[in-house]
Amino acid sequence: MIGKESSSKGSVSLHDVFNILESRRKQKNPIYEQEMALEHAGKFEMTNQQYEKMRKRLGELGSLKDETVTKLIDIRPKNESLLRHVLTSERRNFSSEELQSILAITKEA
Repeated sequence: MIGKESSSKGSVSLHDVFNILESRRKQKNPIYEQEMALEHAGKFEMTNQQYEKMRKRLGELGSLKDETVTKLIDIRPKNESLLRHVLTSERRNFSSEELQSILAITKEA
């Protein structure tokens, strides 16, 4: 088996990926793939406060899965069309009010 076994399963946001790779970069020189992943995650970086605020506000809506919240934070859709694509994993219809409240949160960052 290549690599180590995972002790837990769940979604990891680009914000978390950036923080993990940045801390590893300080410990030792990253390999090429890690450097590319760090560069990509850095393009979407936000402060810890922004991340926590967005996660909290999306979580307060109560109707979204954790994986969907992570996708919304990573992608930060700015229009309803893209938002609907992200929300397809929820397998339910959202009212226009729900969509507008989600868009308001994601546009804020």
